[in-house]
Amino acid sequence: MSVDWGLEYLRGIFPPTGPEQSAREQARREKPVVSTNYQEVNPSEIQKSQAPPQIIAGPANSNAVGPLNHVQQSHYGHADVRELLDSIVAYLRKYLVCDDHQYTVLALWIFHTWIFRNFRSVAYLDIRSPESQSGKTLCLQLLEALCNDPLIAAGLEPATMVMSMLVKDKIMDNRDRARSTLLFDDCQHTFAPSERQRIVAMLNSGSRIPCLNMDRTKVYDAFNPKAFATSARLPRSLAARCIPILLRRKKTSEVVTRFHGEEAETEANVNLKKSLESWVNANEDLFEDARNNLPTLPPAFTARQQECAEPLVYIADIAGGPWPQRARTALVALFEVADCSEGLQMLSDIRSIFHLRNNPEELLTRDILAELITHENRPWGGWHAKSWKKLGAILGPFNIFSRDIWDGKGNLKGYKLKSFQDAWERYLPPIEPGPTPEAAEHSSSR
Repeated sequence: MSVDWGLEYLRGIFPPTGPEQSAREQARREKPVVSTNYQEVNPSEIQKSQAPPQIIAGPANSNAVGPLNHVQQSHYGHADVRELLDSIVAYLRKYLVCDDHQYTVLALWIFHTWIFRNFRSVAYLDIRSPESQSGKTLCLQLLEALCNDPLIAAGLEPATMVMSMLVKDKIMDNRDRARSTLLFDDCQHTFAPSERQRIVAMLNSGSRIPCLNMDRTKVYDAFNPKAFATSARLPRSLAARCIPILLRRKKTSEVVTRFHGEEAETEANVNLKKSLESWVNANEDLFEDARNNLPTLPPAFTARQQECAEPLVYIADIAGGPWPQRARTALVALFEVADCSEGLQMLSDIRSIFHLRNNPEELLTRDILAELITHENRPWGGWHAKSWKKLGAILGPFNIFSRDIWDGKGNLKGYKLKSFQDAWERYLPPIEPGPTPEAAEHSSSR
């Protein structure tokens, strides 16, 4: 999906005045005050690390509005959105151990489940951990307590997951519509390693509009937010449409309140969920033109990452204050741990090899292999000095091939820097500016 960098973020929406005001505007004036039962969270404490200037993207058009403080003030009360988001973070922090960037994204994701149909894409979550008992199921339970119209299920077979998206729900309260938010636990029992699965195609198409799926003679809309909790890897194409939430097991020194389902859900419903629903119902107009007002995003995001980020950054921009920068900083940090293919990992590792050697015009294949095999956590950690065919097989699809290089005694096989540059620019985020290897070495020797 391409981003129109010339569009401004948002336009302020002002209500009509006089006797023609609708019941919606009347209700908006009488909207309930957001509960403040939770201890106020200081945003400067939540965001312990500020984003470096280079990752906060400004508009490509120098005459466009900047990425921060661009929302025109109106009667809607953007402070209410900040208070809601801060209260959601406080609620999550009470039960769940994760980092500040994850709290930020989870809070925005919960908010967007209430207004997702105003956007042209939805955000998926890939909640995983390196070991069990790291809070994946707990995270889904907390999302269930706060999200709009959730359905949570564990260990579904593919056909059952398909039915959960296609069959209209008349079980809970006789509603003739699909659930708004789907939360899937233990997805390692659902997906096979192959990308050629019907369920993967349906989930991929459900991340943006238009989204239509056919089951025999019926057409269904599977467009809604979804979260996947798993101890295994999601299929690659589905993982590319998700924001990764990588949880780690709680330390003994980290103290949280034990989660009791009914009590925690009652607390969430009384203090937060009703306030969320009331605010969204009273301020629906604020999101009517969201599909045509795209937020400015960090330029390193891929097309799929842009689709995930757009609704969350839109909400953060409406909230104002520290939230626009917090959202962008958090998304950049979380996307850095996203899965990538073997080929992209190889491109990244070879770029690091060239970079650490001050980007020479060429490197011998033997020297590249000697560096690659030191990466024990990579597929090439078990290679040897004569694995040049394996190297060529990975680089070939990127139109990168070895060349004859003169080493002073004869021709040896190697790779030229210019052969990689096109692929690096197309597939990898830019390297952040920093000291050269010589400068870093000189500084460390002092």
